[in-house]
Amino acid sequence: MILGINQTSSVKVNRFEISKDNQVIYTADAPWGPIHLKEFHLMDAQGNMIYTTKYETAQNMVSQFLPYNYLFTGDQEFERYGVVDMGGNEVGAFYLEKTAILKAQICLEYFGKLIVGYRRVLGTMEYVTFYDGENIVGQLTKSNRVIADNKDNYMIHFVDGYESLEAVLAFFVIYYDYRYYNNTAKAHKGVKYVYKKNYDRNIDKYDPDFIRRNFGEAETARMDAFFEESVKKANSMNMKVFWIIFGSCWAVGIIITLIVLFATGVLYLPFIW
Repeated sequence: MILGINQTSSVKVNRFEISKDNQVIYTADAPWGPIHLKEFHLMDAQGNMIYTTKYETAQNMVSQFLPYNYLFTGDQEFERYGVVDMGGNEVGAFYLEKTAILKAQICLEYFGKLIVGYRRVLGTMEYVTFYDGENIVGQLTKSNRVIADNKDNYMIHFVDGYESLEAVLAFFVIYYDYRYYNNTAKAHKGVKYVYKKNYDRNIDKYDPDFIRRNFGEAETARMDAFFEESVKKANSMNMKVFWIIFGSCWAVGIIITLIVLFATGVLYLPFIW
């Protein structure tokens, strides 16, 4: 399973398109403003709702007031969001779990199955390596080399046998972006370059050969092309908006000028009855 996730809006609302084989199969949105309901949505390509989230208020408030409780209990969940289907059933959850100082994992639960992700940030690239038990089964990849207008782009790769998790994995990426790259109430035009590293006692969980071993040598080049094309697309959208605004301003200016000239008698426009 290979999915590409492109953010299409980063102002007023965070919107995303999720593609497979160059076809959009899901869309999603997440809050952007400083005051909101903490609710995300995942839709199919036709706009039909698949999942929403439920913010676990009571549990998350306890973690906020007692952020180091894991030192005594051995583990503690943070920022837990339930995954709710259209029947109102809570079918899964996303959350961050801490088990010790500088030791955390980001978790996905779905119908009783637990997939655990370990985050690794290496300069301009960022990864989450997913484990099912002791086995590495997937990877989330984010490029921070060039980011246009705060629009983030991701790829997710999973080995065979996890196709039934496709929608909830796509939804997980929206949760991940919200948690780490929401840019709440911030508008940015132009490109920026991000270079950073994370320090965690689980960084050895990252497997640099996972993509090459499971998807072939050519997939790494295809990933580079995907991220490069995603930035170009975001920039081309910016230029399209720019030229629309630019052309509209010129049109309004010309119309106002003609009205003024006509009103002052400088320009005579004969009426035809």
